[in-house]
Amino acid sequence: MRKKKEQTITLVVPKYNIRQEFGITHAERLLDMGPVINGGWELPKDSDYIYDEENGLRIKSDKANSAKTD
Repeated sequence: MRKKKEQTITLVVPKYNIRQEFGITHAERLLDMGPVINGGWELPKDSDYIYDEENGLRIKSDKANSAKTD
């Protein structure tokens, strides 16, 4: 029986120009450690995810800004 494919997320280390995919749970553990301990891993600027210590990893909201520009 085949294993379910785990959802992955891309993290980067800008200092060394490294990009790598991790499973969601592993990526969240890396981000929980903070950049000093985790080797500098962070979400790329163009990521579909946001991270904060209180809520962990979440998908960015698609809600458009309701303010009209005239």
